Amino acid sequence: MYGTKITNETLIFLDEIQKNKFALTLLKPLAESYPQLHIVCVGSLLGLHKSMMPVGKVETLKMYPLTFDEYVLNKNVLLYEKIKADLKTNNLFIKNELYSLYKEYLVVGGLPEVVDSFIQEKDYEKVEKLLEEIFTKYKADFNQYSLDVNPLKIKDIYDSIPAQLANENSRFFIKSINKNARIERYEEANLWLEDAGLIHKVYLLENNAYPLIKNVNNNFYKLYLHDVGLLRHISQIHPSKIINEENFDWIGYLVKNFVLQQLKPTILNKSYYFKVDNNYEIDFLTQIVNDIIPIEVKSGKSKKKKSLTQYNNKFNPKYSIRFSQMDLKKDGLVINIPLWLISFVDFFNSPNLFDS
Repeated sequence: MYGTKITNETLIFLDEIQKNKFALTLLKPLAESYPQLHIVCVGSLLGLHKSMMPVGKVETLKMYPLTFDEYVLNKNVLLYEKIKADLKTNNLFIKNELYSLYKEYLVVGGLPEVVDSFIQEKDYEKVEKLLEEIFTKYKADFNQYSLDVNPLKIKDIYDSIPAQLANENSRFFIKSINKNARIERYEEANLWLEDAGLIHKVYLLENNAYPLIKNVNNNFYKLYLHDVGLLRHISQIHPSKIINEENFDWIGYLVKNFVLQQLKPTILNKSYYFKVDNNYEIDFLTQIVNDIIPIEVKSGKSKKKKSLTQYNNKFNPKYSIRFSQMDLKKDGLVINIPLWLISFVDFFNSPNLFDS
């Protein structure tokens, strides 16, 4: 860069900035000395270095794995454009091709390196290899960037998530890691994973009064992984089992992780679950503008919606959402949305779709 003339059009791109612990702190004096300079910094695990971010000088943008619509866009632009056009007219046609892509996505996930490799090579063995490399790299990061947190505790929590989600309750139990473990001794490790963006924590709500954040029970929560492909890989579910399967009832936890991954950047940025009368569990409860909306996830084609029915009868929401393999349709207060259309729907600007 020596000798380069700095103008209003000069852009500096700094990749893997987390590898230099002093680089973030230098951004403020650099911005003050060269106000016309544009700087873009990219790095992983930056959430762990929030205290080093220059206040008032840095605009942060949190990046997530590709959502399913972004996956489709990268793989089949024409199909993507058709779906978007059909949604504008509510003239939807569910194609076998879209369903096949949905199953592909459950296998591949949304991590850019893996998605790019699969689109180029269409090789599931390569997908498995890349996901294993990423999983191994994460575990190395536990040691390298754990700061003052015990890396073994980080690893213990992360490794336990697939098995805990697969349980019927699916709530995180610290005793499943070690019968003598205490939650307060693992809380820093839990927070490390959350700040690193590797897990999503979904809290239980004591009630559903607005705003939801005031009703959080911090002692009860579920932990999901940030990418469904990685969860599938760590769960040791072979790609062929997903691609050749039609009944997904046995992998409900994987599909719930898929749903959370699609909606985390929008309506599930703050994630909660809820129990009606301490019995009927609502998978996700969220605020869309001023409305409290219950969300139920069904991995297969089952028409049962007992929890959602109980919630609707008791609280009479404006509408409720059910994600499943059934076609898009309204049934009273319940709007069924096919799982493969989740990330295509604009939940904030779809009055024709959600108005009763």
